[in-house]
Amino acid sequence: NSKNLCDIGYNVNREFNNEWGLYKGKLLYNFVDNHDVNRVASLINDPKDLFNVYSILYTLPGVPSIYYGSEWGIKGHKNDGGDIELRPAVDVDNIPIENQELVDHIKKLAEIRKNSVSLKYGDYVQISNECLYWAFARNFNGETTVVCVNTDDNPHHFSFNYNGRQYDIDVNGRDTEIV
Repeated sequence: NSKNLCDIGYNVNREFNNEWGLYKGKLLYNFVDNHDVNRVASLINDPKDLFNVYSILYTLPGVPSIYYGSEWGIKGHKNDGGDIELRPAVDVDNIPIENQELVDHIKKLAEIRKNSVSLKYGDYVQISNECLYWAFARNFNGETTVVCVNTDDNPHHFSFNYNGRQYDIDVNGRDTEIV
């Protein structure tokens, strides 16, 4: 909700930096919510921000996991130590999808990741980390994927040289570009 990518970028760099990362080379199990914590759709003030959340989840090192129903924007809070609200029964024939765009976005991310060896197994190299803008690369066996995240409401132009190649990437407000 703060749209502050500095802390996320700092921690990811600390964990996966290609030279000295704590978990460099490890394929950790990544998630943004599960049966033990409030659902991410309940924590985000603006549902538009879920798109960047899932873009980041699918492009970071590790294996992305989505807790059932989160792809449909199901909400739920852990209340008084109970988790009934986090585990609703789901009738798959009558799912009230409030945001089909989110479902389509996650499908697209899954397809991109499935077809990218660098997103599945690549190292992590932070390119830039400003509070509203974050760019990083994933590299594996000659394949490079560059990810630019913009949490600002306004478009942002990323311009940098990485591995001898100049990148000029325009990213719409509250969006991610995967190149």
